[in-house]
Amino acid sequence: MKTILFYLFSVLCITYTNDLTAQYNLMSSSYLGDNTNNDAVKSSAILSDGTIVLGVNTKNSYGKIPKLLNGASASSTATVVRLSGDGRTILSVTKIGKEIRDLSIDDNDNIYIALGVEGFVKLNPQANAILYKKGNNGYCGRVDASANGTVAALKSDGSYSGEVFLYNSSGNQIVKFNGKNRTNDVAVDEKNKIVFIIGFVNSHSGCNPVQVSYLQAHDFNGKRMWKNYDHPGTNLDNCQGDGWENNMADTRGYRVVMGTDGYVYGGWEAAGGNHIFRRHPRDLKTPVPVVGGDKYHQFYASRAEHKTYISKFNPKTGEYLIGQQFTARLANGKANALRLKDGDFSVDTNGDIYLALTSASGGGDGNRLLGLPYDFSPSELSRGYGGGPSLMIMNPGMDTRKYVARVSGRGDAHTVAVRVINGEKRIILAGNINSGEPIFTKNAIDKTPDGGSKNGFFSVFTTGAISSNTPPSATLTSPSSGSTYESGADIVIKANASDSDGSIKKVEFYQGST
Repeated sequence: MKTILFYLFSVLCITYTNDLTAQYNLMSSSYLGDNTNNDAVKSSAILSDGTIVLGVNTKNSYGKIPKLLNGASASSTATVVRLSGDGRTILSVTKIGKEIRDLSIDDNDNIYIALGVEGFVKLNPQANAILYKKGNNGYCGRVDASANGTVAALKSDGSYSGEVFLYNSSGNQIVKFNGKNRTNDVAVDEKNKIVFIIGFVNSHSGCNPVQVSYLQAHDFNGKRMWKNYDHPGTNLDNCQGDGWENNMADTRGYRVVMGTDGYVYGGWEAAGGNHIFRRHPRDLKTPVPVVGGDKYHQFYASRAEHKTYISKFNPKTGEYLIGQQFTARLANGKANALRLKDGDFSVDTNGDIYLALTSASGGGDGNRLLGLPYDFSPSELSRGYGGGPSLMIMNPGMDTRKYVARVSGRGDAHTVAVRVINGEKRIILAGNINSGEPIFTKNAIDKTPDGGSKNGFFSVFTTGAISSNTPPSATLTSPSSGSTYESGADIVIKANASDSDGSIKKVEFYQGST
């Protein structure tokens, strides 16, 4: 009988998961306004050195001598505030005009400010010099800059079709083309030479009026490459309210984002559960996957309250990849409003999605019950309104809420920004709160509201140090190398496997490819 001398050259294949959950912490939270009406933080960005840039509509200079640009005075409203990376110190204040509508940055930390009727300006990273200014044919409502400084600027405030202008890094116009009906946002994809616009059309089914969303992609010559949704109203309803044709919930496209993960994302609102986003963007008869989940990601018990939908597309073809619904909930189980209008979202290099949404409450006496499953909702807010400006962070698959937070009650979320600085993820949530509503302050620049009907606010969150993933390890324990067995004997193979920062799901043994 033959004897086998066993030298173990088999390969272990380990399937594992990293179960580390980022611990989100509030670094600072502050009022930011003056004693007049309608103060708001409209836009935000984080520069490569961690400096926070806020676009604020306020007459306040916060004790700083402001830099005056673009013909502004010390009492002008459009204000660029630069903060330290923890949000606790004002570095500079720049007065730039009448109104800030939007803000973007490029990879050189240059700052692009949409100024409404004053067009837009490109500022240096210190916000103390104008590099160029563009009238944008009389208005700029939204602006987006690519890494190298190619800029898409939208002439529209969302109430008309407007025009889209594309400029190179020197500020020279590349192309101009028209928007459609109600154009709300613009984004630029420098790698694929694409400009995206999003909005909605006021249409009619033949039975009832209906608002229909659209997303369009144009090349750098202005030629349309593809469009999604934008269905004729007559295709949404067979006037009997049944079958696949019952897609009559009003929908509006509000935000388009070119994610740093290489995909383009649409941010929408739907006034009902029978919305077009359940269907293929180019074929209403074909359903598409909606991630869904618990009651905050399904539109059952829903009527005409406005709820949010986020979808992900291939930027070159417009292929629909994934989508998710977002709603607040009343205590009685019915859906409640969760709005992206006037809000914002951002997508990082890993595909995590950061949403600045405005939530309705969960009802109750004084509307104090929570409308969302907050991970952070300070007890100081427990007697007030149970919604308000909210931060929600989703994983790339949109099937896991990583964090939900609020620092105030009634008000509006306007902007969110995220960036990894020195191994820590920094996140900005900002907007405005209504008069009389408190916010939770921490390391605040301004701890008290300054009066008026609305006050601006901002909050800075961090994950702390982001650890790199340590690969798992495995050791073969049986049989030991050099063991001998008779031919035909059963051989038991064992191994110990461990993962210091995650968990082991499966260990497989291979001899060659078998």
